[in-house]
Amino acid sequence: MTLQQLMYVVAVAKHRNFSVAAEKCFVTQPTLSMQIQKLEDELGMEIFDRRHTPIEVTSQGRAVVQQAQAVLAEADRLKALAKEEIDHVAHEIRIGVIPTLGASLIPRLVGGMKLQFPETRLVIEERQTKDVITSLKAGELDLGLVVTPLDDDSLMSQALFLEAFYLYINEEHPLAQRKAIDRQHLQLRELWLLSEGHCFREQAMSLCADRKRVQDDQRPLFESGSLETLRKMVDQTGGYTLIPELAIEDLPSTSRKNIRPISPPAPAREVSLVHHQTYRRRATIEAVAQAILQSLPSHLVEARKLKKVNVPLK
Repeated sequence: MTLQQLMYVVAVAKHRNFSVAAEKCFVTQPTLSMQIQKLEDELGMEIFDRRHTPIEVTSQGRAVVQQAQAVLAEADRLKALAKEEIDHVAHEIRIGVIPTLGASLIPRLVGGMKLQFPETRLVIEERQTKDVITSLKAGELDLGLVVTPLDDDSLMSQALFLEAFYLYINEEHPLAQRKAIDRQHLQLRELWLLSEGHCFREQAMSLCADRKRVQDDQRPLFESGSLETLRKMVDQTGGYTLIPELAIEDLPSTSRKNIRPISPPAPAREVSLVHHQTYRRRATIEAVAQAILQSLPSHLVEARKLKKVNVPLK
């Protein structure tokens, strides 16, 4: 039994003619007749008395027609409900964000959504990229703010902006005398890193000229899950670390003097809003994207001389 068959039954009952009903349903009469016959066979009863002209509904068939009308009406309500869900911003949005984006993006997102959609509740969790992907697939999260590409066909992404990498350097380091730093001067043995599992760590390591020569025991002995902790390690023990562009805004003025750009084309990461392909709430996705984009400095969403750094997930 299908909704299509029920629609054919209601059409025949209304027009009392197979040919007219087929025309109204935009199908051929043989197709319509065959589907109604299948339904009658399945139910073990005749819905229509074909010996009369115009066609008459049998006494048993009247209840079937009435129920078919009710089922089709409920199906229409279900479609309308689904469309409303798609076209309206959800009352609750569950979002996963990677730690190196959280501090810079979440206040912008919350502020923008509070202004535009004050009734919407945001549930935001910091997770590493792999955990965000797993939770999106499991339906535990609606959206993710991560660095792309992800190389996962089950996920759909909307690129928001390219965020350049900057060097935060100890003021006594020889490179601190330069106005801009060439990638070839970056040495892994002097770079303070985020701990394993952070995609920003892999991107940072990929920029170092000596990454293939340095053994594990020659790398910094301290790794952290916090960019702020790495910055303080640079201040107190020397060396340098990489910092994403938006994070510079959160630095105290006394620390900004230790920021150096990397020579063009500057390495950058692509920040995207991602969701599972089964999540179809277009209005919700667009609302979150716009809340972020409208809060960003204009140069971040404009074309710049940047080079996107892609590091595949392991």
